[in-house]
Amino acid sequence: MLRLTALITTHNRCDFLRAAVESVLAQTRPADEILIVDAGSTDRTAEYVRSLGDAVRSLAIPESGIAAARNAGLRHCAGDAVAFLDDDDLWTTDKLAQVSGYLEQHPNIDVVYTPVAAMNAAGQLLPRALASCPSGWMLGEVFNQNPIHDSTVTIRRQVWQRFGGFDATLPLSAGQHYWLRLAMANPIGHIDRPLTLRRQHAGQASVQNPARTLRIQAEMLHRFYEDEQGRERLNRERARRTLAKLCQHAGQLHWQQGDIAKAARLFRGALLYGPSWRSRWNFFRIDRLRQRGQLPELLQAVWE
Repeated sequence: MLRLTALITTHNRCDFLRAAVESVLAQTRPADEILIVDAGSTDRTAEYVRSLGDAVRSLAIPESGIAAARNAGLRHCAGDAVAFLDDDDLWTTDKLAQVSGYLEQHPNIDVVYTPVAAMNAAGQLLPRALASCPSGWMLGEVFNQNPIHDSTVTIRRQVWQRFGGFDATLPLSAGQHYWLRLAMANPIGHIDRPLTLRRQHAGQASVQNPARTLRIQAEMLHRFYEDEQGRERLNRERARRTLAKLCQHAGQLHWQQGDIAKAARLFRGALLYGPSWRSRWNFFRIDRLRQRGQLPELLQAVWE
């Protein structure tokens, strides 16, 4: 029988963590192991985890990003497969039953995910249409629109034994980067039911600083495209459009924030990947600042 580990990573979200853990404990097919990785929380998280007793295993590590926390969990888990859960999300009660049945029926699939339903900070469901969720060989889909939310994914042990863990140098977008790596070599399975509830709240990085979130995503996708065989495996025209759009949007947000240096790099990226009147205009208006001496040493080649 397949042994499943529920891997929850957390940092300073004790109240949300309670709900996440309760959703795992309520599974109709119990997890064989619940492992909580606490990455340096300074709130009541440690006290709460201790109160759970033998119901969970816990691992405390220094404050680090989510990628490092997941890697620590992967190194210490005992399951044949691991289901990821962020501390601010929830699972429906039949999540593990559905995933376990799917993996047992599809021995050739090592990665499986599901759609998500949205909820607000208070846990109330939001009336939003479910996004399209493809399956199979889906590298292009993961690169261009990434339908995979991290808390929906379950992977078999041989996946991280073969590919290693998440890139801990990435402060954001580490999940999408990992799914891209896996999609290069694996068909990805899909259960067509929203078995994860994704919480939307003010503490999320994408809400607190959308410019930084989009910039890091653009930089990660650029690296994957240029240095990690993405150029050889992706539809180049579609991938370049994706990169140009991300660079343009992130650059505009940084410009609005007054961070002209980052805006300059991103606008140049938009110009390189998808020359258009808008990308040319944004880049050249910054170049005029440089020519006036107001922006020295900022227009070095992007990402070089």
